[in-house]
Amino acid sequence: MISFFERTGQINKYTLQDIASALNVGYDEIEKVDATEANTKNATPATLSVQNITEQLKIENEFLKETINHQWTLINELSKKIPSTKKGS
Repeated sequence: MISFFERTGQINKYTLQDIASALNVGYDEIEKVDATEANTKNATPATLSVQNITEQLKIENEFLKETINHQWTLINELSKKIPSTKKGS
């Protein structure tokens, strides 16, 4: 659910109220922060959503690159430990 909010920037009023309640923060305070953030960046909610998605994709991309590099390293190390078998030997 949090991932959806981060990717889309969309959250319904009731869920936001529940989150505000859990954090002991007033719902109106969260709305003020959101409005201030949007105004300081001179961006529409749609633009903010695209920016959030872009940042999330960059983070995920870096994670996948690191994972692939780690897997290649592991494969190389394992291949050195496995004796090669030659046909006809």
